[in-house]
Amino acid sequence: MAFNGFNNEIARLVILQRIELATPLLIKTRKLFGRYLFTNFFSKFLLPKHKINNTYYYRMLDEYHSLKKNFDLKNLDILSIGAGMCGLELLINNFNDGNQFYKIMFLEKLSMDGITKIWKRTIVLKF
Repeated sequence: MAFNGFNNEIARLVILQRIELATPLLIKTRKLFGRYLFTNFFSKFLLPKHKINNTYYYRMLDEYHSLKKNFDLKNLDILSIGAGMCGLELLINNFNDGNQFYKIMFLEKLSMDGITKIWKRTIVLKF
């Protein structure tokens, strides 16, 4: 099982946000050539997209099951701060009743010229 529509760009963002999902070869490349070259060159071309997709999916599935033990995830509004690729939010929506609306709120931060702005974006999804 894995996420649909997982392409090289998404795989690159996942690796840059969660370096622990990288293969040993990618980790060695990052240590050898440094973060700058890894981020701007190697991460664009040397990613095993299918392996990253499966690893990311199962990591998010584990997080979903750990949340499910403590919370009833139906009929909740989710405030997602620093969600990254929203893998956990997608799983919460996919495993709940598909006839309901889910409101996901994202708080995003943008820094420009030393000034930090935070804004809220709300997305209402129907699955």
